[in-house]
Amino acid sequence: MKRPLCIAAAAVLLAALPATVKCAPLSDVAPADWAYHSISSLAARGIIEGYPDGRFHGERPATRKEMAAVISRTLAQAEAEAAPRSDLERTGQLIDALKDELDALSVRVSRLEERLGTPQQQDFAPQSAVRRISVNKSSNQVPREMVALQHVSSPAVTRAEVAVLAAGALHALE
Repeated sequence: MKRPLCIAAAAVLLAALPATVKCAPLSDVAPADWAYHSISSLAARGIIEGYPDGRFHGERPATRKEMAAVISRTLAQAEAEAAPRSDLERTGQLIDALKDELDALSVRVSRLEERLGTPQQQDFAPQSAVRRISVNKSSNQVPREMVALQHVSSPAVTRAEVAVLAAGALHALE
């Protein structure tokens, strides 16, 4: 039920992003690096990209804009590799069958937004670093590559960590 809504949201977000050009191998990502497989897999799929100097700079803090772009491209990739049409038709039938519940949920969300207020445009702050607490709140599972990073003192999530999270999400959908 969530997947069609996520896919639709991803399509809208992806339409606003510039097209990703597949890049040459990233010169600062070595096969021995802990996030190598995630980074190289996502780069090959066009989900992440390096800087103009040909490097990935995985140690740099990821900005909210970069994280949003990776999430959007990951969802779009998942949609491209999505289930056959018959599964989509069944999903549509389920949505129709659950229409009343979905409408009630929409009303509840609207009421919550009224009570709590909706985020303002400046709250997104696309150039600010993604804070580690934000990722922990929204992630149910920590990829095994990141277990060693749970005690990292830095409050910012790195570009390499974003790549591992996105690769883990794609792997879970396969």
